[in-house]
Amino acid sequence: MRLTATLAFLAFLGSSCGGSSGRTIVLVTVESLRADAARPPALEKLAGSGRTFSDAVAASPMARPSVVSILTGAAPDRSAVRDSLFDRIPDEIPTVVERLKAVGWATGGFVGSASCARGSGLERGFDLYDAPKIENLGPGRLLPQARPAADVAANAATWLAGLDPEADAFVWVHLADLTALPFGLDDMSTSSAAYATAVAGLDAPLSVVLDAAAKRPGAEVLVAGTHGIYLGEDAKFGDSFWIDGTTLHVPLIWSGGRAAKGSDARPTWLPDVGATIATSGGVTLGSSSEGMDLATAADAASRTRPSWSWAPDDQEGWPTLASLPQRPATPRPRALSAAARAKVEAAGVHLGTTPKTWPERPKGSEEVVQRVGRARFLLSKGRTGPAGVTARQGLITFPDDLGLLSIHLYLAWQGAGRDPVKDTVEKLSTLYPDRQDALHWLAHFESGAKRAESAEALSRAALEVGPRDPDLLYDLACSRSLAGDIPGGMAFLDEAVKAGFQEWDWMDKDTDLSAVRADPKYAELRRTAGR
Repeated sequence: MRLTATLAFLAFLGSSCGGSSGRTIVLVTVESLRADAARPPALEKLAGSGRTFSDAVAASPMARPSVVSILTGAAPDRSAVRDSLFDRIPDEIPTVVERLKAVGWATGGFVGSASCARGSGLERGFDLYDAPKIENLGPGRLLPQARPAADVAANAATWLAGLDPEADAFVWVHLADLTALPFGLDDMSTSSAAYATAVAGLDAPLSVVLDAAAKRPGAEVLVAGTHGIYLGEDAKFGDSFWIDGTTLHVPLIWSGGRAAKGSDARPTWLPDVGATIATSGGVTLGSSSEGMDLATAADAASRTRPSWSWAPDDQEGWPTLASLPQRPATPRPRALSAAARAKVEAAGVHLGTTPKTWPERPKGSEEVVQRVGRARFLLSKGRTGPAGVTARQGLITFPDDLGLLSIHLYLAWQGAGRDPVKDTVEKLSTLYPDRQDALHWLAHFESGAKRAESAEALSRAALEVGPRDPDLLYDLACSRSLAGDIPGGMAFLDEAVKAGFQEWDWMDKDTDLSAVRADPKYAELRRTAGR
């Protein structure tokens, strides 16, 4: 168990707040938990003592955007959190945790997925935020490994047990053991059976959390799936490439406190959870919140509950998804400036002038998602050989696919590729000159070939057309360090850490960063980050 004296100390701080009434709110979110999944006994027991919502839907089929909608009440088109890696909650949008903390609540967050890692903004307002970092470089980080639910639950229960019974306490427990489950199977046809077994396996950790909550009189508990997942129906696997009943309908249970017992068929939306927690805690959310208190929301059969996914565009260049035409999923702006293009060209890399566009998904897109997902999972496990086989087989049928080409080039940079990559380099630079993934891995490829000027030019171009990728920021810190530009290197490194780069063990020994490490500001940065 990864608990330290810090946890007990923070529990003491939470218990020392005056005027508390001993209220407790426990929020449990479970990635990829479908509405039709058989409830583990712990949830069956909770449902029997509380209220179940049979028509609850998520605002996104992706973990981070969905969780953000829960904790802020703001939908993804308002929060601007549209992926599970890079987007951060804007400072002007408050979380319910920040609101509770401001009025004296003790707050603890225990997270099993790097999709909710530090740097996402979800850590704001927590006395203790125990979350894994994104461990993997490259395409594998899109399917991060989960911290076991048993560890997450045990840490949360210990924190709760250490609080003064009179302290107001909010604890968030986020379980991610079901995430990307089909892609981890050698035989994906067994997905449904494996998923059922994995859901049943959540009973013990859920029991640990719920038993800990039960020891605090009057505890209010909310349990929700963040989104659903395809397990092979209609040849579909995964979640973020579809917005429909399978990926959006989720279980939602509310027990204790203000919750009335029974079954509720009213149309509910996951942003309602944040509004409900705020009401129970005696606080309000910001004007960006669209959630409705579950206790008082009107029976509105015509209520709109929009949903979005930017993943098809971000990861493959395919059209975005939105359930309501009046609230579209506007693609990210990706215009590469003339100055950035000129620097790349001057460094010897030709970029196409007419980026490839997909007015609709290509035929066989389900197979693309399956192969890309499988290759990413294998990369996250360090299995580069099988990942390469999966990518190469996919490129036979889909030779221009952005996701597969990026994986192929990444493996070549890692030295794991077994075939020439000239065609891959040309396709990425010609077809996808405005795509961060393409420019990013082209930069790594150039770096591996000891072409520092073109590598830095491509990295800067990638940063210009995409979100604030902490890995890219770190790459640029290294580039500036190698060039002897210490202030520039420190500035990029500071940005990288703020964006979520936490590989301190590597930073402390990376020879590319030697010049920056010699600067006193590096030690200051470590101290600021709690190292």
